[in-house]
Amino acid sequence: MSTIPHTILQFLHSQTCATICGINAEQVPSCFNCFYAIDETNGYLLFKSKSESCHSQWLRFHPIIAGTVLPDTLNVLNIQGVQWEGRVIEATATIARNAWKCYHKRHPAALLIPGNIWIIQLEKIKMTSGSKPLGKKLNWVRGKADYMLI
Repeated sequence: MSTIPHTILQFLHSQTCATICGINAEQVPSCFNCFYAIDETNGYLLFKSKSESCHSQWLRFHPIIAGTVLPDTLNVLNIQGVQWEGRVIEATATIARNAWKCYHKRHPAALLIPGNIWIIQLEKIKMTSGSKPLGKKLNWVRGKADYMLI
């Protein structure tokens, strides 16, 4: 696996909320927002949700998803954000345990909230930034040895 560029990881670690989009049970596009954590070693985006929630139901049947992460505070003079594609994966006991630790380390108050940790294996990421030194777009694809600045 290729490593997600530091610039993208730095941005993802500095934000708290992701929008996740997919296809619901009625075959209609649907989105939800959630707090997330990043497992940068494995390239996973982690979130917590109850198994009976509507989005948890459709994620089981349609695991190919996409999403965005925008800054917690928007600055119209410096547009920034990440768009990503990924897939919900079934976790082995070890992966699930590591995901649980990673998520609750970032969001310790979530220990008080029931739910399961969901694991999204990130496949593609595009970061847009008006700030220097990035200046435009940075693309990352899982399995590719390098990334592109466009």
